[in-house]
Amino acid sequence: MGPKTILVPFISEAASHAALDLACAAAGMFDSHLDVLYLKPDARTMIPYVGEGMSGALVEDVLVAAERDAVDRSIGARALFGAQLARHGLYEAQMPNGPGPSASWREVTGREDEIVAIAGRTADLIAVSRPVDASDGPPSTLFETALFETGQAVLVAPPVPVTAFGRRILIAWNGSPEAAGAVSAAMPFLHRADDVAILAVSGWSEGILSIEALARRLLWRGIGADVETMREFTGSIGENVMAAAARRGADMIVMGAYTHGRLRQMILGGVTRHVLETASIPLLMSH
Repeated sequence: MGPKTILVPFISEAASHAALDLACAAAGMFDSHLDVLYLKPDARTMIPYVGEGMSGALVEDVLVAAERDAVDRSIGARALFGAQLARHGLYEAQMPNGPGPSASWREVTGREDEIVAIAGRTADLIAVSRPVDASDGPPSTLFETALFETGQAVLVAPPVPVTAFGRRILIAWNGSPEAAGAVSAAMPFLHRADDVAILAVSGWSEGILSIEALARRLLWRGIGADVETMREFTGSIGENVMAAAARRGADMIVMGAYTHGRLRQMILGGVTRHVLETASIPLLMSH
């Protein structure tokens, strides 16, 4: 059974378009229901600075303009939601009430991290866009909240929407609990895939020690997987993971995230950080 409920936190078209597009495609695979949660901006937080010397009338004008902008953003986001549903063949319903994939739209105002954490814990999967540095792009806080505060796997969309995914899957295996969780969450995708490969790299935790056992686990579930171990290589582990994905024509990577600690990888770099920064295909990650 695939994921039946997929949460899509929606901030803005620039930040969330790719995630919504990918989630719609995933919903089509499994007849899932998308819970699209529009994180409605609070007009008061959209005002960068209000000087003490401003008159009450001027403050009121600024607030009215900010509220109007918030309404315009909401209307634009709702329109994109409708267009994506039509494009992918989803019907709109608050709850699934028939065959085929469906989606609902709801708007919530408040702290994004708290809202996403609470909503994500009751979803089967969470879809977010890959964090980027652009001011209007997907923030890293949204990805980190989904990954660290929900207990669920995260489907990460690349910046450029993909036409198809999940047919050729690379499991980047390091033998960690995080990687094990990602594989379990990916089982519905793995069952549908035409080609599955497992990659373990020397020096990356203990993946090589358990890669054959993982291949047997998948085979017992009817999933044949090619096994590749890299004992000698040049460059970083992250670079070799991405090179293997490209060499195999993978259209999706399954992996654990931040298995050596988020702070350490943010400061010193790491496999998760490299893959997040460079992947042009969807990622399914778990922590």
